[in-house]
Amino acid sequence: LYKKDLDFQIMVSLRRKDVRLKQKKIVLEKETVKNN
Repeated sequence: LYKKDLDFQIMVSLRRKDVRLKQKKIVLEKETVKNN
């Protein structure tokens, strides 16, 4: 049970990181479009 919970938390945090990176990337792409 404990290991499962840990794995789940790791998965969740990784997913959050991934989402944040995607949002940053989208923002960057919008910025470059604006600048060009």
